[in-house]
Amino acid sequence: MPFYWADKDDPLVMIEPVLERYGCFAAFLREEPDDEAAWKRLRMSETSGRPLGDNDWLGVIEAQTGRKLKPQKRGPKGKAISVFSKLTRHFLAP
Repeated sequence: MPFYWADKDDPLVMIEPVLERYGCFAAFLREEPDDEAAWKRLRMSETSGRPLGDNDWLGVIEAQTGRKLKPQKRGPKGKAISVFSKLTRHFLAP
């Protein structure tokens, strides 16, 4: 939350509404949660580096930033198999 620490707006966040809504953010994080499941999602998102929001909101933010923000498939990406290699295997197979 560099915008909060710098006490200035950034391209995605206007600081004034955050300060009006939450005041001291550190104190907000120390409060007892009203919604335990939402609080757990918030705490887990701290380590992911991704924004926390629903799919529609993430789509809007992705469009604005040009970055992929929705969770992607985990693990190594599969090799792209070209049409040529598929045809070659088909015709060369015994």
